Amino acid sequence: FRRVLFRSALTFYTDTHDENGGWGGYVSNNKKIAPGMVASGPQLKFGTEIYIPSFGKNIAGLEGRNLFIVEDSMLEGESYKTNGADYRIDIYVPRLPGEDDDSYKHRVNSYGRYNVQAFMSNN
Repeated sequence: FRRVLFRSALTFYTDTHDENGGWGGYVSNNKKIAPGMVASGPQLKFGTEIYIPSFGKNIAGLEGRNLFIVEDSMLEGESYKTNGADYRIDIYVPRLPGEDDDSYKHRVNSYGRYNVQAFMSNN
């Protein structure tokens, strides 16, 4: 596949009902949520591969991962573009063993939002 360079705003989400559009442990295309899945606006089709070479944050459950697949969609009304980025990608972060909902959401939301350069498959 051909890779296309773009700027992306990264955000992070959990599998809790209030942060996952009421879907809980599933994404909007009815697949069970899993590490490596991301949500995006309607500009990126399901199945689009996203490679983020600079993704090196020490995020529990995602260490060393820099390839993601669009498998979820953002809720209508969420901002798809942010801070001069071409797209916004919301990365699913898995729950740690024994982590309660409040601790889980606090940990994931503490990762914040930042811009990176990324590549996507042109499909």
